[in-house]
Order: sequence, then C-alpha cells, then structure tokens
Amino acid sequence: APPGQPLPQQQGSCWRCPAAAPAAAGARVPGRHQQLWGQRPGEATPTSLGLLPRTPGRVTFPAPALRPVNDMLIAISLEPEGGSPTGQPTGPILFFGRLIAAPPN
Repeated sequence: APPGQPLPQQQGSCWRCPAAAPAAAGARVPGRHQQLWGQRPGEATPTSLGLLPRTPGRVTFPAPALRPVNDMLIAISLEPEGGSPTGQPTGPILFFGRLIAAPPN
C-alpha cells in the first residue's frame, strides 16, 4: 500500500476502500451509464460487477463470481447505455481505488 494508507485486512464481509476520485465521479450523462469493475491483483483485465443505479442510495449487487480479496482494484467507468459493449471498460474511468478491510470497532 502507498505510504499513509492502511494495509488491507479482512474482517467478516465488511470492506473499506481508500480511493482517488476525480470531480466528475458523480456526473450523470444522458445516454451513458456508470459501470462498476473489479480486478484482483495479478489479473490482466477487470471483471464487470454491474451497472450503478441512476438515483442516490444503497447499492446492492448479487454475489459476483469475483470474490473480494486484499488489494483488489475497483473502478467505475462511464459506458454506453446498458453497459460496456466489449465486456471491458471502454469509457473514461471516473473512480478507482483498492479494497481494504474495515478496522475492528
């Protein structure tokens, strides 16, 4: 992990993600959709985890085939309506970060 960031630690199913996010991360663009991606360390390409809802609130995804692991990269890209046509990010990256476990309470 970069200096000043905690190392990933797993505690149950609760994860926290320090991230770099440009100002455009919250942008809603007509005819485009935000898509969430996950990429395990050592893997060459990301896996789609689904489309983000257009309205604010809780986001719930079915358990993906990609199980979260320490230092897993997550990203949000801006894609055509309905998601990436290629199965890989095609639009600009709006957000990226790495998963770390939440510290014990």
